[in-house]
Amino acid sequence: MKNLLFLLSTVFFMGCQNNKQAERTAAEDPFFATTFSDYKEFEALADYEKEIDTSVYMGGLQDFYRLMNLRKNDDYLVLFYKVTEWDKQENYPVAYQVIDTIHVKNVKEDEWVSVGYCYHEDYYEGEVIASVRGRGDSELVEIMEAWRANPESGSVEALEEFEGITCLNETLDLKGKPVSLKHLDLRSRTDL
Repeated sequence: MKNLLFLLSTVFFMGCQNNKQAERTAAEDPFFATTFSDYKEFEALADYEKEIDTSVYMGGLQDFYRLMNLRKNDDYLVLFYKVTEWDKQENYPVAYQVIDTIHVKNVKEDEWVSVGYCYHEDYYEGEVIASVRGRGDSELVEIMEAWRANPESGSVEALEEFEGITCLNETLDLKGKPVSLKHLDLRSRTDL
């Protein structure tokens, strides 16, 4: 029993990020491996509002992996989850399972966590999550931290290098100016 506890604690500490702004606590994550049909089923998420819910486009007809960006004041919680059950008649997902999360706390007024507006040439569409800062009226934003929701490993992985990542300023759309995706080559890796 002691060996098992030692092994689990070693794996936990090796997997945690030493990052003051973002915390990945998969071993303590109350959502880990929990099946749900609506995020509001989680009591811990009662005060969170959904910012965006997007899928990871992997080139197929159905999307099996998704990201949901939730916000409560200056805290963001991103759920990385997969479809576990489909309505067979309507071919529509009805149940999901959280496979990893990322929690970004104390986000300043001109910053936000971007899901669905960041792209990398080597990853599937929708895999990149970034903590970003707006640059006035520019379409592009400054990337402060970035992660990859990796369907192959089933985890959210910190990215050390930001080269190849492009993030759009999604807040411009809220100001009445449409966000343009025309300058990006939005293909899945299966098309490369």
